[in-house]
Amino acid sequence: MENLPAGWATSICIDICLSPDIDTTSFYLPAGTTQSYTMYFYTDPTPGFGNVRMRFGNMQVPSNRFTKSFYCMTDSSITNINNNTISEPEYKLNQNYPNPFNPDTKISFVNANPGM
Repeated sequence: MENLPAGWATSICIDICLSPDIDTTSFYLPAGTTQSYTMYFYTDPTPGFGNVRMRFGNMQVPSNRFTKSFYCMTDSSITNINNNTISEPEYKLNQNYPNPFNPDTKISFVNANPGM
């Protein structure tokens, strides 16, 4: 069961993350073993609150079931990024002697963060 704001989505992750449009999955879990489970929430920049309730059960023993709720909340202090505070990095080369480059040397920096 999902109770999410418009524009939000979730993804069930059991070894792999399933597409947000998948709300049910089955997997084999041998006796005495464990399985990692993650519920991802994909939100938009608008502050909001949502929850998902998942039911886990043993297909061989139908009475062996439990329900777990997952909650997510965003607010403007978390979701809003002031793009005016991000600036291009500044690079300076020392032009004092001895400079190991000749006048025709060109240096380029590749920005590892394309968002900058």
